[in-house]
Amino acid sequence: TGADVDTVVEVDALVAIEVAADIAAALAVIEAYATDSGANPAPTVAQYAAAGITGVTAANLADVNTAVDNVAGADADTAAEVQALVAIEIAADAAEALAIITAYATDSIANPEPKISDYADAGITGVNGQNIADVNAAVDALTGTDVDTTAEVQALVAIEIAADAAEA
Repeated sequence: TGADVDTVVEVDALVAIEVAADIAAALAVIEAYATDSGANPAPTVAQYAAAGITGVTAANLADVNTAVDNVAGADADTAAEVQALVAIEIAADAAEALAIITAYATDSIANPEPKISDYADAGITGVNGQNIADVNAAVDALTGTDVDTTAEVQALVAIEIAADAAEA
């Protein structure tokens, strides 16, 4: 009734109950998928977000769902457990992307040019359609050991961004 929600505290309590129910429902979907992916639909990006899980995107959703599917339901029934799975997946994606960049520096003939998404997946910011060619040229001018950490590649990108700004 109106008397039951006529103060801020009462409204906040009602909202907290609804939010908790939404989180529980989203976690139930994730846990059910971990328990039996054949009988239960794969969780969506929106369901991970509703469960309070960060870092799940359309680009890594399939890999995250594979990680969830590879554990027992009891190992994916809390936000902390699922977030840990997502963190492992993000770290693996970053390592794979950094390996692409390093391989290109090692041998640009045998290895494809890194894409903007490779830099983003490696945790590198500032690479875009306007500077990707310059960044890749700078990577190609180095050896693999010169660009085998995120910090080294980010520093290189910063130099390229500064050079582009100076030319403008």
